Amino acid sequence: TQPKQIRSPQPNQHQQRFKQSSFFLDFLAMVFQGQDAWRRHPLFLNLWKDPFPGFKKAVILYGAFLVCEYGYKYVTTPPRPKVAHH
Repeated sequence: TQPKQIRSPQPNQHQQRFKQSSFFLDFLAMVFQGQDAWRRHPLFLNLWKDPFPGFKKAVILYGAFLVCEYGYKYVTTPPRPKVAHH
């Protein structure tokens, strides 16, 4: 008994299309390889850690300004005269 001869299958239509689409996808990858380069720019690297640089300082300074203004008005405003109610 001799072993069966294994023939290599002929590439069918689907395999040929896959090879063509693989070439096309490689071509597209080459064309669009730099489309996300802006995401690695240093300006955008740490946005998730601090999306609004300086916002925290601004809120603290504004809060301090409000406290100082309230305190200044409290100290400099003369007391209101008491009105007798009926």
